Amino acid sequence: MRTTKMHIFVDIDGTIARRNPQHTMRLLNVALKLSLPPEQLATLSWEDFLQLPALIEKIGAEGERKRQKFLSSLNLEPSILREHIPIEGSQHALLMLAQAGHTMSYATARLVLLEPHAPASMRAKYAAINERIQTSTKQWLSHYHYPFPHRVHFSGHGASKLPVIASWLHNHPQEQAILIDDRPELFAQGWSALSADAQTVLGEQERFVLVGYNVKMLEEGQLRRYPFRSVICSSWNHFADLIQEEGVLSHGRSTTHPAAQPTRSPE
Repeated sequence: MRTTKMHIFVDIDGTIARRNPQHTMRLLNVALKLSLPPEQLATLSWEDFLQLPALIEKIGAEGERKRQKFLSSLNLEPSILREHIPIEGSQHALLMLAQAGHTMSYATARLVLLEPHAPASMRAKYAAINERIQTSTKQWLSHYHYPFPHRVHFSGHGASKLPVIASWLHNHPQEQAILIDDRPELFAQGWSALSADAQTVLGEQERFVLVGYNVKMLEEGQLRRYPFRSVICSSWNHFADLIQEEGVLSHGRSTTHPAAQPTRSPE
């Protein structure tokens, strides 16, 4: 039987938020003392900026571990996260769905993980960093008027979102859940680590579906061997239409929206 209430888990980076490259370049110009004039920065793309000799001197050349580590750290820098740009249509779509009675929360991999045996001083340092990341994330959601801005699940890897959703479904047996994420392939990687109970509840196809946001295709075999359904949508307008179509979570029906191409697991 199709239930009426639906909970939507929303990924953040690449799904509702994208980096502001101009802000990041201005920030690094000051932090790394590159001394680039503002008029030069205004003409550079992010790709051009990364090839500047002055930057390479500071962070290393392409392929060097030092450079990779530095660029990865930018993904969790609060002063950069606060200036991310909302992806077009995401606010309107989520507000409309909230007004229609659906609930939602945000699931993000914005969490710095430490080794289990890290010293206490290191744990305290990274606890403070994670607190800043969490505060910046919730402030950004609130600033841009996203619904339920304080309902955020933080984890260290995309695949860690699956047990969060499984737990929610277990605790809300009469409700349905959808996850929209621009990296749906990550969830196949985390499937084997789930408990049998989590796999069972996520496999109830009338209760859970994974939506790949703005991805061209789900590669053959990538998710099809898992029992949850996966659907592709190309924009937030298409996602809102998808949610409101009766049967989007029904095992026996496929989505007919022209922008959403469903993939089904073998039965």
